[in-house]
Amino acid sequence: MLRSERVVKALGTGACLVSALALSAPTASATTTDISCGEIQTGVVSCLLPDGASSYDTTALLAAAQAETETSLTTTTPMVVTAYGGAGRYGSNGGGLYKGGDGGYGGKAQTVTSVSSFQTAFGNTLYYYIGQLGATSAGGRGGASTLVSGVDLTTQNPCIANFGTCTTTTLLADAAGGGGGGQGNANGNGGAGGNGGTAVSGQIISAGSTGGAGKATTGLTRTGAGGAGGSNGDGGDGGRGGSGVDSKSGTGGIDGIGGLGGPVHTGNGPNAGAEWTNNSTLFFGNAGQGGEGEWRTNGTNYGSGGGGGGGWGGGGGGGGGGEAITGGGGGGGGSWAAANTDTVASVPVISNGNIGQNGAVYVTFVSTS
Repeated sequence: MLRSERVVKALGTGACLVSALALSAPTASATTTDISCGEIQTGVVSCLLPDGASSYDTTALLAAAQAETETSLTTTTPMVVTAYGGAGRYGSNGGGLYKGGDGGYGGKAQTVTSVSSFQTAFGNTLYYYIGQLGATSAGGRGGASTLVSGVDLTTQNPCIANFGTCTTTTLLADAAGGGGGGQGNANGNGGAGGNGGTAVSGQIISAGSTGGAGKATTGLTRTGAGGAGGSNGDGGDGGRGGSGVDSKSGTGGIDGIGGLGGPVHTGNGPNAGAEWTNNSTLFFGNAGQGGEGEWRTNGTNYGSGGGGGGGWGGGGGGGGGGEAITGGGGGGGGSWAAANTDTVASVPVISNGNIGQNGAVYVTFVSTS
């Protein structure tokens, strides 16, 4: 399925150039092992990495980009890495005329390097793990983060220098997942999930947004509150429960570099959080996982909170409203991006051609000649 990827390159105050690039952006239900590159303007080539693979040789990546342009691209050509996290899922309707809250959008993380700088630091292979869209189960589940790394995260943990026990940085980007929407109920719509944070080129703190509280259209009821966003490696607090019978507060997001999307707790226990399109488990386990949205009764008229998004600190789970009371949305996860190792006069603004679905990773070569 082709989607138009719109790329804007700023040329100066009051002027810009917009060009459209058709990329084979993966849908939530399909994966590919084929890279898709295209020249978006002279000497600027953007490649969408395949979501069915989890690593790519950087020499082959440069060759794939070079095949799309007559402008010479070299190992020192600036390479903009842009990652998007998986979106949170919408909440269901637990009873009545109202709908579940919308899921939050996945976050963004972007840094500038080059093939030469990357290979000097890590070797030839770029590793990446694309966060999945959350699923709907009462409240929506949170989306998983998308990570780009210089090391294989199936065998070792990602590191950010001076965070935890890390002394060096092996991670390029951690683009957070969005929070899941809260469940609608008899008294109003569920709260919306929070968006994942945005981090660009060494920005230290990029918090996910707080999930929305459930909407009360009748009476003086207290709905389930939204979970707080993750930030700076710290998980966000869970949203408080509503005023209905069997209400329960959402759990906090987990600290650390991650992460899995937050699950939703039903009467049968927590369900699985969103993983990655190209891996089911990574070495860091549940670090940075989004918090759990809460729902404690098997009946159909209980407002569940949404799960938090995973990331550099998971978003908090939304609070369950309880019987006939709407649930809150999960918070978005925090995002992180490494400081630039190379410079480019004008960084292309790469938007997400798969917005509201699974995450994505784009690598854009910007010729300086």
